[in-house]
Amino acid sequence: MPEAAGAPPVDHRRAPRDRSALVVKLLRRGEPILLTMLSVHVAVDTLAHDGPLVLTVAATIGQVIGALGLVWPLGPRAAACRAWYAVALLVGMSLDLDDRLIAFVPWYPILMLAFGLVFGLRRGYPLMAALLAPLTISMAAVFDGWSLPSRVIPPVIGGLVVAMITDALIESTAASKLAVAHERRLQTVIDTAPIGIMTSELDGTATLVNKLILEFLGVETPPAHTDEFLQYVHHGDAPIVAEILHAISVGHPVQRLCRVVHPALGMRYARITTARMTDAEGQLTGAAITIQDVDDDLDNRRKLEQFRKITDSTSDIIGVASTRPGVDYLNPAGQEFFGTDLISLDQVEHFIPPDYHSLMFGEVVDVIAEGASWSGEIEIYDRDGNRRATSAVVMGLFDDVGTLDSFAVIYRDIEERKQLESQLAFEAGHDLLTGLPNRQQLFHTLAATLRESEPVAVLFGDLDGFKVVNDSLGHGVGDRVLCSVAERLFEGARAGDLVGRLGGDEFVVVCREALTADAAIAIAERFIDVVRQPIEIDGREHVVSMSIGIAISTGDGGDTASELVQQADLAMYSAKRTGRRHVAVFDQEMRTRADHRLELEGELRVALRHGQIELRYQPIVNTTSGEVLGFEALARWNHPVRGMLRPKEFMHVVDSAGFAAALGELVVREAAATAAMMRLVAPHLTMSINLSSTQLVDARLVDVVADALAQAQLPASALSIEITEEIVMEELSKARPRLEALRQLGVRFAIDDFGTGYSNLAMLKQFPADYVKIDRSLIHGEAELVGLILSLTRELGFAAIAEGVETMEQLTELRRLGCHHAQGYYFSQPLETAEAMAYLANLHTIDLGPSSPTLRGAGDE
Repeated sequence: MPEAAGAPPVDHRRAPRDRSALVVKLLRRGEPILLTMLSVHVAVDTLAHDGPLVLTVAATIGQVIGALGLVWPLGPRAAACRAWYAVALLVGMSLDLDDRLIAFVPWYPILMLAFGLVFGLRRGYPLMAALLAPLTISMAAVFDGWSLPSRVIPPVIGGLVVAMITDALIESTAASKLAVAHERRLQTVIDTAPIGIMTSELDGTATLVNKLILEFLGVETPPAHTDEFLQYVHHGDAPIVAEILHAISVGHPVQRLCRVVHPALGMRYARITTARMTDAEGQLTGAAITIQDVDDDLDNRRKLEQFRKITDSTSDIIGVASTRPGVDYLNPAGQEFFGTDLISLDQVEHFIPPDYHSLMFGEVVDVIAEGASWSGEIEIYDRDGNRRATSAVVMGLFDDVGTLDSFAVIYRDIEERKQLESQLAFEAGHDLLTGLPNRQQLFHTLAATLRESEPVAVLFGDLDGFKVVNDSLGHGVGDRVLCSVAERLFEGARAGDLVGRLGGDEFVVVCREALTADAAIAIAERFIDVVRQPIEIDGREHVVSMSIGIAISTGDGGDTASELVQQADLAMYSAKRTGRRHVAVFDQEMRTRADHRLELEGELRVALRHGQIELRYQPIVNTTSGEVLGFEALARWNHPVRGMLRPKEFMHVVDSAGFAAALGELVVREAAATAAMMRLVAPHLTMSINLSSTQLVDARLVDVVADALAQAQLPASALSIEITEEIVMEELSKARPRLEALRQLGVRFAIDDFGTGYSNLAMLKQFPADYVKIDRSLIHGEAELVGLILSLTRELGFAAIAEGVETMEQLTELRRLGCHHAQGYYFSQPLETAEAMAYLANLHTIDLGPSSPTLRGAGDE
């Protein structure tokens, strides 16, 4: 039951009045009167009969002593002294008397009886014995001998009887006081007990109620009946109340748990226990009832059960090692991990590796002793003796007086996490495909080396034509090729070199020592020779080559990691421009070209935004009739400073800088609009445009073309898209979905730059082309090759268009070989829109040579 701490015990019952104690008290308080009265009697007699002065003085002193005794009794010893003074005074007076002795003889029986009455037999028998002889002598001197027994015996017997009565009263008083003391002690114990206690008669009358129940009820007067308490029991537990009342009535002990509604705390759980009470003869008189508030205990038990459920279900190891036996604990996860049910303090060190003993039994124990907890990572032995990494929390459990009682520890097995962290750390710094250091690790190591002012040479290698291998043979084969190349580079590197992969088919070798340009070139050429050796995959040999760029730092601290890699990258591109399997060392001219490229990129961004990109149109004619079949739209950059720039001067920047989509959309829309206008003069005319590889893989390509055709009201068949032979070979698989969608619109296709050496007949058969444009390099002196290409195109079902025709001889030869379509400066240079419209109106004439009509305008007859 709830209790106010520190409240003093209260006596709720008034003790009965003890009359025996009152009589004894009165007798003891009246005892000094005897001495006072005897002293007055002696003083009066001595004064009246001129008695001895000593008796007068003694009597006076006796009066003073007696009077003081009435005011300050002072206790049993003072009373005895007064009594002995009275005996001495009476005996002294008796010795001085003769005929007046009879006046003082009555004092002997009076004192005999009074001393017995006041002191009792146990304390008064010396006084009574001292009075016996003077009493007998005095009686014998005054009365006749035959009456002496009747004068002596009654006072003696009376004194003995009275003394025994007084002893009985004293014992009764002592017993009563002892009983009251016991009752008070019992009441104090009951009132300070931590549980509610009350006693009940068989009819339910409450005879004793302790302070805790009064505080629970909020009253000062004890309840008269047990019903006044039981009414606080929750109505849902009425059957329990009935069972308790029945147990009280029949004297059966019972213990029940029920709900009690506390006025302030609300519903609480209480344990009610009854025990039978009997009288001295063993007859049932009632019951003792205890009421204990167990709500907190039940709550603690529930929390303990919840804790057990949590610890039983968690995968963390939870253990308690105590200084007291029987308190050690280890949850199921810990039992499974350690292979034991419990671990005591003596066993703890066996599960901790020796190199952690100083930590656990030194630093950790000191932290716990100060009342704090410790957390950190530590290794422990599992049941098989394997060291396992864990994350641990150690705390101390203290008893009520603050003494460290137990150590509680929580271990979380983080071995797999550690392995994963190690793996992630490795993967963060290494390429997953080849296992070589990746870009991040390479730059980190290179930067650290440069900070130490050490000379470094960076070799940047890129595989030649790897994209063709990857696309034609599949990414699986391509990945295996990359792994083989990585292995060869790693094995071919020197001990101090760092070989890494930046991504794709780009590899970097960091040589962390001073190298001359010639020494670096020698290392690069050795790598090139190693890489070009045949790679066998699934019984088939594959050959790849590598071009390498070199950048060298002098170690003066002026270079950064990114600058060196960029320089090596620029050198690698310079090497590729000179051919495959070449090496180039970075120089300032490469930087100048790179800066020029960056400047050109910024200017091109402005050009696209301000309409500096213009289209020129070059006619495609029939070599026999001179009829204009169509035009090819060619982009020109009207640079405000450098003048008109051709595509070869800026297209390399368009693709790399991400402008291909914007430029392609501009070309498609303007060419479609111009073609629609031209078809008003020549209804069957077609317009050809060029697309780069970046445009072909653009997801918006089909929508852009369809929208441009719709806005220009141009039929799709009037638009021909030219794609270089190299793009067809390298990007066909990726671009096929968009090419098929354009084909469904009705757009035509032409393979540009045909015959430059990339042809794959199987691939050409898969590409839905309508035209093949013979590269201008073949028109100049390659008649036999042109004838073969024309035969091939006729076999494949393509129409052929010869590019770059500049002379009558070239035109005559093409006509002889059966090439019926051509374009070039012989017919016209690329024209502005107005010039192209005038060209259609026959403002120009062209000599087609003998046996051929002169080209005439569309309006001529």
